[in-house]
Amino acid sequence: MKLKIETPTRESKGYWKRVKRGASLREEMSGGITLSLCDRVIEFILPYVVEPTDHDEAKELLEDLSQDEFEKIIKAVIGDKGGGNNTTVPPVNSPPLESSSLPTA
Repeated sequence: MKLKIETPTRESKGYWKRVKRGASLREEMSGGITLSLCDRVIEFILPYVVEPTDHDEAKELLEDLSQDEFEKIIKAVIGDKGGGNNTTVPPVNSPPLESSSLPTA
């Protein structure tokens, strides 16, 4: 199963709230990963997951992503590089993620 994430645009309501929360998470990630931080990053991204629709399945697929994939998704959610991207992330057991699959930094 694929993990499909639809990110908001810069014009979507809650822009500054997303920017603040995403920037805070990215800053924390650069200082080291904690269990609490892992949970907060997943909870930040989870509302933008459109496939799978099952919350637990989506959470499990998110937990299989790499740090680089998380950072790219966070950038897309907060609107770095234009925002409003439709991001499809293949499952971990599929071939490695192509750089074109996610927005680039």
